[in-house]
Amino acid sequence: MGVFTGIGDLLAQPNTPSDVRRGLLELAAETPGVTLRSGITDPLGQPGEGFTFEVKPSTETLIIDPDTGRLLTTVGVDERGRTSWSAYVRAASAPTNTATP
Repeated sequence: MGVFTGIGDLLAQPNTPSDVRRGLLELAAETPGVTLRSGITDPLGQPGEGFTFEVKPSTETLIIDPDTGRLLTTVGVDERGRTSWSAYVRAASAPTNTATP
């Protein structure tokens, strides 16, 4: 899982340029043992494409936003069948009310 984990780590970085993301996704698609699953939904309900790497009995899936190439979620299933996941969000600002009552 070494190369695949490294790809996921780089995709998780918020400032990874789009051309680098594209290259990482091409590398993931060409990595032996990786399967592409389109039309999947992550645990938060976000649609994406999944790159899954399996080393029986464990799997790791990177769920990618197909429009931006950004990593949405990583989902892992361990040898006992337990699922863990991490979601990645882009930094955003929210309006605040600074008025004094």
